[in-house]
Amino acid sequence: MEANAAILSVLRYMTGDLSLTEAASRAELPRSVVAELSSEFAGFLLPRALRSIRHAKDQANPSDGRERAITNR
Repeated sequence: MEANAAILSVLRYMTGDLSLTEAASRAELPRSVVAELSSEFAGFLLPRALRSIRHAKDQANPSDGRERAITNR
């Protein structure tokens, strides 16, 4: 299977769209590998994605310093 399709299967497992068995079958990988990849994605990619989303929201909704100070409390 193509790597992109395998990654998509792992991500669909992470979101609950596929079971571990279904994701492993579609990715043509052992279940243990799908579980390990899921853990790696959760530990590395998701925090980066959240930072990117927050940054994008800040860019879309600029505020003055007073509003930001209240929000960060």
